[in-house]
Amino acid sequence: ATIGNTSTTVCCRSTVAGMPVSTNFDVDVLALRPPGASFGTQGRCVNLRANHFCVSLGREARKWMMWEVRILIAGLENQKGGRWRNKSTVCAEPPKAIRRTAMKVLLASLSPAEWLYDDGHRLYTLEGVTPPTGCHSLDKFQVMDSRNALDVTVEACVGGETSSESQQSLDLQRLDSVGRAPRSTDSSLECSEELRFLQVAQRAYAVDVLDLVTRGRRVICPGVPFQDSSEQLLLGGREVWLSYLSQLQLVDNARGGARLTLSLNCVSSVGLREMPALDLVAHFCASKPGRTFKVSDTKWYKDRLWYNGIDEHTLKLLDGPMGVRGIKASTTYRGQFRSAVIKGITWKPARDDKFFNESLGKETTIERYFYEHYKIALEFPHLPCLRLGTYRNCVPIELVTIMGKEHNILIGKLQPEYQAAVSLQTTMLPQRREQKILQIVQDVRRGPCAALAANGVQVNTEMMSVTGRVLPSPTLRDKSSAKLSPNHYANDFKAVSPPEFTVQWVLWVYTKEGDWEDYQMFVSEWREAGRRHGVSFGQPLEYDWPGELEEETRLRQKLQRLHETHCAPRGSGEKGLHLLVVVLPGQDSASSYFRGVLKMTTETDLCSFPSQCLDGSAKKGEPGLRTAVRKFNNVMLKIVPKLPQRRDGTGWAHSIQIDALHPVLRKRTMLIGADVTHNAAGVSIAGVVASRDKHFAGYFTDMRAQLSCTLGTEKQRLRQSEERVLELDAMVCALLLRWRSANGGLPSVVLYYRDGVSNGQFQPVLTNEHHQLTEAFRSAGRSVGDPQYNPELVIIVCQKRHHTRFFLDASEVPKGKGKSKGKFQSNDGKGKGNGAKRDEEPRHLEAGTVASKGIATLGNLNFYLVSQKGLKGTSVPCHYHVLHMDPRLELRADDVERITYDLCHLYSRADKTVSYAPPAYFADHLCERGKLYLETTYGSDDSFSSLANGSSEEERFRELDKRVKDFNSKQAAVFRDDKMCL
Repeated sequence: ATIGNTSTTVCCRSTVAGMPVSTNFDVDVLALRPPGASFGTQGRCVNLRANHFCVSLGREARKWMMWEVRILIAGLENQKGGRWRNKSTVCAEPPKAIRRTAMKVLLASLSPAEWLYDDGHRLYTLEGVTPPTGCHSLDKFQVMDSRNALDVTVEACVGGETSSESQQSLDLQRLDSVGRAPRSTDSSLECSEELRFLQVAQRAYAVDVLDLVTRGRRVICPGVPFQDSSEQLLLGGREVWLSYLSQLQLVDNARGGARLTLSLNCVSSVGLREMPALDLVAHFCASKPGRTFKVSDTKWYKDRLWYNGIDEHTLKLLDGPMGVRGIKASTTYRGQFRSAVIKGITWKPARDDKFFNESLGKETTIERYFYEHYKIALEFPHLPCLRLGTYRNCVPIELVTIMGKEHNILIGKLQPEYQAAVSLQTTMLPQRREQKILQIVQDVRRGPCAALAANGVQVNTEMMSVTGRVLPSPTLRDKSSAKLSPNHYANDFKAVSPPEFTVQWVLWVYTKEGDWEDYQMFVSEWREAGRRHGVSFGQPLEYDWPGELEEETRLRQKLQRLHETHCAPRGSGEKGLHLLVVVLPGQDSASSYFRGVLKMTTETDLCSFPSQCLDGSAKKGEPGLRTAVRKFNNVMLKIVPKLPQRRDGTGWAHSIQIDALHPVLRKRTMLIGADVTHNAAGVSIAGVVASRDKHFAGYFTDMRAQLSCTLGTEKQRLRQSEERVLELDAMVCALLLRWRSANGGLPSVVLYYRDGVSNGQFQPVLTNEHHQLTEAFRSAGRSVGDPQYNPELVIIVCQKRHHTRFFLDASEVPKGKGKSKGKFQSNDGKGKGNGAKRDEEPRHLEAGTVASKGIATLGNLNFYLVSQKGLKGTSVPCHYHVLHMDPRLELRADDVERITYDLCHLYSRADKTVSYAPPAYFADHLCERGKLYLETTYGSDDSFSSLANGSSEEERFRELDKRVKDFNSKQAAVFRDDKMCL
């Protein structure tokens, strides 16, 4: 692409089949020892259906050629204000729209059925069809910087140095032959490019033929509600749309071989329709938290608002992420289409907002400027303007259009104000989700089957049958030695090892409702709940009831005063503050930020007492203090592991224990959990936790910040997130020594549960981490005079982000009226009494349901486990992969399943089994806590939006490096209290 005298080069070169994935580390790594594929046998058999559909290939499946494509813009740098300037040493990728358009122009001589482009670095052509080779100049592409439309010339260079290096053959029939061959570890690797091609074909068909939207593997149906009977409107004009995720994969066929399946799951996406910005403001004003607005509300606000202006409180809300900030919009008042991101909203109307007009040499209002410069007489000059692209570019609201479809899709973590409403609308009974998935598979207008059929791939639209097993639950006991139910025991338990002293606490209340009687009731119920669970609370040392959340400076001062007043020196044995209880007014963004400042100050600055926040939202006219009382039994579960067992701070309190642990857990066994989370103010957080003792209820913690990206030799940012825990050896060594101090020696068995690693990252990530774990063992051994220290190691990956779901087969559904007998409350609120039907009773899987044979992926030992009890919606199984197992342990598949399921009962923050192994769960919590610290300090935007727009990539990289060093130095200075204050 050329802007001025610069150019973009499109280079196609070959991809050699079977080449190993390149990595950024060059170490003498140790080989993983994945156990061979095997299946457990323990448990009661249950008939299941999986959302996998068997796939077959017809004779019409054609052969393709794959070309690796690299597109570069040479000689450009993004300067301040978004302008481009020449700089021959810089190479950067052009936007996806330019790459896509360039390939369409380059391949215009070919039929659209003869080629396929993945919008990235791969081009596929039919066998015998060769794309144009050599260099080609493609003129008149138009791109936008922050202010101007620029004509771009693309120079495309196709082909490698030799013809043998330029292509790789893809034969779709290979998928069918692999499916008939005996099961092999490398089966999926042998045809990985064929599988990738079919994924690209599905996305391209959805966009080009079905006019849908794609984000990665997600296909989004704009305007189509997630549930047919649901209201899809959210706060601020957002809507909940139907989406689905589909993936072709090879799985076990239960007969010693493999089979090709299509897994499909329906998900939701939040988006905006295309609409005038005036309508969006009306939607925002009509929205009220906790309810769904109607179109009539929007019309009323439009009729009233457009002639009365917008009040200051509404302007403040509109200027935030819940309002218009970050939304993509377009304008045409200059005679051409332009798009930009909304940076905010002005606080003055267009008729009063003035700026210095350089062309006139005097100040003028925005209203007058648009009339004189563009001959546009504003109809609503009393309304504010939107800041488009830059803070200084102010455009009247009535001239702005909100872009729809793919331009404003929210995926991932939503604002707290959205999350509850989205969860409510997308909660779907298992049988309804099953029906929705079948509808998508059979829908030729939206589903993936049409795209696959065009490539000779036929999909059986019946769900695959799988035989699962239900593992028996372990026996849980509390201090009274009573046998506890695995789920919902919070009302009955008495802590096995409670604090042996009276807990001194302070209460802060930030709710507006309530009086002195409510306060006394809160304190009395709190102390009584503690007594029932074996924890003795005294009267609060002090209380504060400001009613409103304080600003950050004031909050830090209050916490510092609390520390100086009530906290005795560590180890003195004197009475001090053990717990701060804070009742927040709700779960909105303001309360979330307040909580972030509170946690960061108490846990990284003061390090003297833990805190516990409660939601004090008023409900149905009942004060927040009274609604919070209902949560006391569950809150006590969270508080117990935060407190020491003895007054001097030694020992660890915990609530329950398993009656008979697996023999491996009865050895000197340490559990380790690790995870990495990204986009925490531009950096990543790596968290590692390790069990403290033989009860596996509490965990030592260690976390570090690390860069989530690197700069290549051409100063090009690498978009792939860094999934490795870069300092794992140092972190694990420190945790081993702390375990030794607490238990009198180093562990003989280490079970390493790793979260957040996808299948494609197993080899580069886990091989490196295996090497670091071995180095940590050697370092810890040398520290205690045992250089031969080498514990028995098992590495298990926990995957929650997959598409596989299981449903009860019709033969497993009880006949008759069922257990609920008409009392089940359905989604529409009409389920109670005679109106409830048997079809509306939730068909949840039992906790402990495990599936492996006939559904496990190829290669190593792996299985799906539904360890949690289904409450609402469809239970998500966790997919466990055993990637390394020390042969000295002599473990079988049944042993790994049993150990993992037992551990899921020992999550100390809830009175039920959790969805995946607590070591990985706590590591995820730890990463989220580190992310909270960073976002409280720097804001929640990612690296390139949170820093100054005018900064070069090198400057931003240096700023991120500074954030990493500051975070890690602060964590190193924190006195570790050996308990998780989450």
